Order: sequence, then C-alpha cells, then structure tokens
Amino acid sequence: MAFMGDYFIFDGIPCTEFGLRLYEINGINAGNGKLPSLKAQEDRSTTRYKTYYYGSYYDEPLTFKMVFGADKAIADTGGFFDSWDREAISAWLSPIDGYKWLEIEQDDMEFIRCRCRIENLSMIELCNVPIAFSCEVHCDSPFAYQYPTSYQYNCFEKTNILFRNLSSYRGGYHPKLKITLNGSNRIQIINHSDNDKIFEFKDLPQDYFLVIDVDNENGVITNNMGLNLYPYFNFEFLKLAYGDNHLEVIGNCTLEIICEFPINVGG
Repeated sequence: MAFMGDYFIFDGIPCTEFGLRLYEINGINAGNGKLPSLKAQEDRSTTRYKTYYYGSYYDEPLTFKMVFGADKAIADTGGFFDSWDREAISAWLSPIDGYKWLEIEQDDMEFIRCRCRIENLSMIELCNVPIAFSCEVHCDSPFAYQYPTSYQYNCFEKTNILFRNLSSYRGGYHPKLKITLNGSNRIQIINHSDNDKIFEFKDLPQDYFLVIDVDNENGVITNNMGLNLYPYFNFEFLKLAYGDNHLEVIGNCTLEIICEFPINVGG
C-alpha cells in the first residue's frame, strides 16, 4: 500500500520531534504499493511434463521507499536543515543495535507497525536548499505486525477454547503464553486443529502461584520463581494453525495467549 498518512514514529520517537512530516516529491511517496509474494521451490525433469513441487516460501522481506522533510510550519518560513539537524536525524534513523519499530500515523494502520531498519538515507535539495530526505525501509519479514494483544482465559479441569489465528502467514503462528497455576501441577494444551499436538508441563514443583512465560517461537521458558522448568516440559511448543484453532486446556490455571500477528499489508 502507498502510505497516505502525514507523520511517522521510528524507535518510539515521533518525526515531529525533528520538525518532519511525510512527503511526496516527483511522484515518490512513502510506500510503493507492492505486496510480498510467494516463490515456488520446484524442479523440472526431461522425463515428465509436470514439475516436482516442494512448497512455497517468501524469499524477500518487505521493502519500500520513504520520503520526508520539513513540516509545513518550517517550510512556510523558509527554514531548512543545517548540518547539525542532518546529523541528529541521521543518528536517530541509523541505530546500530538492530531492527526498530516504524509506525505510520494513518487510520487503516493504527493497529499495525513494521519492524525495520533504515538504509540509504540521503538529502533532497529543492532550489539548492536541503529540505527533505529519502531512504529505503527494509523490514525483518514480508509482513507488518499487529500490536501485541493478550487473550485471557480462566481454565478449570477441562476447558475448550475456539481461538482464531489472524495471521496472514499460512504456515502457522507461535504465540507467547503466560500460564498462572491455580491448583494443578500438570497443564496440557491440545490443539485439535494441529494434528492433536499436545503442549504439556507435568509433575511441576509448584501447583499454585507459579507463573510460566513461554516464547513458543524461540523455545524459551521462564518463570517468576527462577526454576528450571525444561525437565517438566515435553518440548512440543504450541503452534496455531491458520484460521480457527480448537484448543483443549486440561488443568487449573489462568492462560494468556499473547499475539503479534504478521499481517500482509504491503509497502
């Protein structure tokens, strides 16, 4: 999608802190309208007319151009960016510690953001006056992400949950979990929509007040008591299938499912 908003936030800092807003110059504006597409993994043979199809994958992350410059109040007074301004803006947009969140202030993007890095930052001069910048935005995946949303369930003995995976990615999504024990030292989550796979802790050393945080994507388990819980886990991390998931929770606990669904919005 082409971004139609006026302002953006990068790494938690709004562009207005530097007197900036999004621009369109010579037909170039924020975004490029391009949607990420799948690439097939396949082979051909002289002995058959059909391909050997192995699957599809996204081979390119989401990338797009962004143009921004002096806000109207600065431009109307003939203001421009001097060397100190350019240095401050460059330092803000060029962190060395990895990907940062980019948020576009636009009605249809208020629930999503991109995780990205800025490259090829350069000045644009109008009538020999440095008044705008252009850059390339490189995201960490083909998708933007919804803001973290927590879904909470009070589970007793056997609880059935219909949970919808809103992700655009059809290969499954690994949410984060927060499990607060409430009288059980064994917790099972069975996903009947993912071949009845069972996520399970059993014979836990506590059955009350133990709070377990599970990062299913990265395979990391932590808790509020500093215990090593890996020996009590079956190492079947929870994955949500595309669309509706029929979950069955066995045991007494409060279950939170925390999701940042990847969304295909294009750039």
